Amino acid sequence: LGLAGPAVDHFVAATRGAWDTWVACEGLLIEINPLGLLADGRACAVGALLRLDDDALFRHGELASIADPGNDRSWRTPTLRERQVLAADAAEPYRGTIRYTEMPDGDVGNCGAGGGGSLLTFDLLLRYGLSPANYGEFGGNPSAEKVAALVRAILSRPGVRALLVNSPITNTRTDEVARGIIRSVRE
Repeated sequence: LGLAGPAVDHFVAATRGAWDTWVACEGLLIEINPLGLLADGRACAVGALLRLDDDALFRHGELASIADPGNDRSWRTPTLRERQVLAADAAEPYRGTIRYTEMPDGDVGNCGAGGGGSLLTFDLLLRYGLSPANYGEFGGNPSAEKVAALVRAILSRPGVRALLVNSPITNTRTDEVARGIIRSVRE
C-alpha cells in the first residue's frame, strides 16, 4: 500500500477496529470505502456500511434505533423513492446492484458506477459548491431496467435541477447503463 512508519500502525488499528465492530455487532458484512489517511497520519473511515444479522438484533438493543431490519442500506426509515429503488434492486437479485440515499436540500442528482466512483463524484460536487440531492450508485453489471429505476428516483425528487452521471469503464456493460439512463430521462 506504500505505507510506512506510524501510518502502518494507524492502518492496522483501523482495520482491527472494523473487525472488532463487525464481530461485536454480529455483522454479516462490513465495508470501509474508502479508508482515508489524515494529514497527521491517523486513519479514518470516510464511508462505511455495516450489515447486521436481523436474527441477532434482539441481542443488540443499543442498535435498535438505527437498524432497519431487512435493509442494510439505511440508518433511518427509507423514503418512498429509497424504497422504490430497494424494490427494483431486489426484483433482479442477480443483475448487479443499485443504491439510492436522499440528502436534505440538495438539487443536483448524483449517479455513479461503483462505490468509490460515486463517493468521489459526491465529494467533487461538494468541493465545487454544489449540493448533491442524493447518493446514487450502480455496479456489478445491472440491467437497463435497474439503472432506469435508479435514475427515475433521482429525477423524480422535487427540486432536482441537474443530473450528473459518472460511469467510467468498469466491469459493467455501459450500453445497458446508457439504455437505462436514456429510458428514464425520456420518461
